[in-house]
Amino acid sequence: MSLNRKDFEIIRLVSAEKIKLKELASNFKTTDRNIRYSIDNINHYLKMISSNNKIEVINGVIKINKNENLIERFCGEENRFNYMFSKEEREEYIVITILFQDRISLKKLESYFQVSTTTLRKDLKEIDKNLEKYQLCIKNYLGELSILGNEKKLRHLKMIYALK
Repeated sequence: MSLNRKDFEIIRLVSAEKIKLKELASNFKTTDRNIRYSIDNINHYLKMISSNNKIEVINGVIKINKNENLIERFCGEENRFNYMFSKEEREEYIVITILFQDRISLKKLESYFQVSTTTLRKDLKEIDKNLEKYQLCIKNYLGELSILGNEKKLRHLKMIYALK
């Protein structure tokens, strides 16, 4: 089991207010059962932080004791290594990092994302394909990544990401 963006979004929404299971399922465009699986997963990690706090579904309404410290701890560093980045999140992070830090090593990325070299190389191929529309490409020189291409196009791409 691992945590993903949806799990953190669920705990954020549930901690802000009581919310109906069907409403939450509709927000995520998924089934009630899928939300229940996510809640079970979240409760597994909540139990590691505090044995008496958990998310409950009572009569179709999702509830949690509002404990700011618990939510901060859940969303903080304690669960960093339990978080599984999606392919899109990894790709966006890689591009932003290379754009604004000039170079980053493959080993650092593997360690940060906790993925294999093969997975990372697949992500880099996809990023490279997306960079083609800006006439840019990723360069891997001795395990260090950088983006090469027309300086004007590179500045344009940096501006796009800076505005995000």
